Amino acid sequence: MRTFWLRDIEIDPSRGEIRRGEQVVPAETKVRRLVFLLVEADGRLVSHDDVLAALWPGVRVSRDALYRIVKEARAVLGDDGRRQAVIRTLPGQGLRWVAPVEVREDAHSGIGRPTLEAIEDLYTSGRIAEARSQALQLARLTPVAENAPQRARALVWASDLMLHGRVDREWLTLTNETLEALEAGDAPLRAALLSRQAYQLYWSRNPGKSRAAIRAARALAEKAGAVEVLAWVELIEHMQCEGPERAEERRRHAERAVEHARRGGVAQTELWAREQVAHDAMEAADLAAVESEADAIGLLAEEHSLVWSARVRTLLLLHRGDLPAAERAILREIARFPEGGQHVFQYLGGPLLWLRHEQGRLAEILPLLRQFVAAGGELPVWRAALARAELETGALAEARAEYEGLAAGGFRDIDGDFVSAVTLAHLAELCCAFGDAARVGWIEDHLAPFSGRLIVSPRASFCMGPTDLLLGRLAAQAGRLDEARSLLERALALCQRVESRPAEERTTKALATLEDR
Repeated sequence: MRTFWLRDIEIDPSRGEIRRGEQVVPAETKVRRLVFLLVEADGRLVSHDDVLAALWPGVRVSRDALYRIVKEARAVLGDDGRRQAVIRTLPGQGLRWVAPVEVREDAHSGIGRPTLEAIEDLYTSGRIAEARSQALQLARLTPVAENAPQRARALVWASDLMLHGRVDREWLTLTNETLEALEAGDAPLRAALLSRQAYQLYWSRNPGKSRAAIRAARALAEKAGAVEVLAWVELIEHMQCEGPERAEERRRHAERAVEHARRGGVAQTELWAREQVAHDAMEAADLAAVESEADAIGLLAEEHSLVWSARVRTLLLLHRGDLPAAERAILREIARFPEGGQHVFQYLGGPLLWLRHEQGRLAEILPLLRQFVAAGGELPVWRAALARAELETGALAEARAEYEGLAAGGFRDIDGDFVSAVTLAHLAELCCAFGDAARVGWIEDHLAPFSGRLIVSPRASFCMGPTDLLLGRLAAQAGRLDEARSLLERALALCQRVESRPAEERTTKALATLEDR
């Protein structure tokens, strides 16, 4: 593989890096991609249309977006728009690399190996499974003694692309080896890898080790000024603030993550952080704040075409009952994932599941949901969602078996994590459907802290309506009719205040059923 040397700057397209000495020069993905495109053109003119197609495939953007990327690429290379000593603009035609470079053949590049740039390209094109597979393969193939930084970057990618809730033991082993090999000068990279390790340890239900990794990542990131890692640290701490009593703390972590990501110019992380702010606002029934975050995400989404922006807008559409618009938005995003299957459910399964629920079309995606759960979506929340879907499509025996499995040992597998309210909501519906009076009390006790709020899935972007609707149905199941009526009336008032037509209809129906008793 070839590398290009511009004075003391090494441009390495095969690894997706621009380096000055031993340090990787921080640069946005599209900035690096523009540099690689122009330097590999070997002095040939690259038209504006070709640049736009390479940087924003399939997306229409304004020329202003391109001008910003060109400006930042020049800054990275020690150039500017006045001198144009490296990248020259030919008005009305395109861009040309004009600076002399030294071309070197890298004997250790490992021809045939995955590259960081190729992994990133796979990700942005929606080929998530392939991107994750190649990231882990690159980590395996990179000897830690020879190139620990490259292995660390590959492991960061592999972690970011794992299924939520699925922990790869090989990843943890490779990560531990790599952390030991990284030198003191690699503090930002060590911090990035530690933050991802904390994330995986959280999902593996090892909170003590996860918090220790978070503390280490934060200390390194603060010392190195690695604001992108600080954003990740805040997001993971946001995730670990369990229960409604820590809602204010969760909100602060998410807002700090947005600020760090913005300072670091990392749009992908900012989108994720803003999504969490939107979900917290939705749970608190603050629709104005959700609208504000959706607008802010929309401004970023033109240039960084990620699913987060569409998911927040779909959250509002589903909440308000605009099912045709929600379906268009979801199907448009699903088209980004040609491999389909479990990766559709990883990123869009929540809104898709809720859309089909509202449409009465759950049978269409039940096989896909079963495939997802069998392939690694083994978290209680997904198992509860599967049981609910089976119940509503008439697969009563399967739903009952899944419900009894979740209820085993006094619901011992239902951890109080950041998706517990959603899991409990599914369990409440199942409990009422099966007339399981013996377990009403346990579910009520665990749902009660969420009273007065909406139940929102923090990473799946759908709203299940007021907690008090479920508590009212559970109270009615237990024969406490006056209490049930009071809870349902509170739920109805909240539905009307936040203009949620689907939830209002369900609550009205529950009240009518209660009156019939």
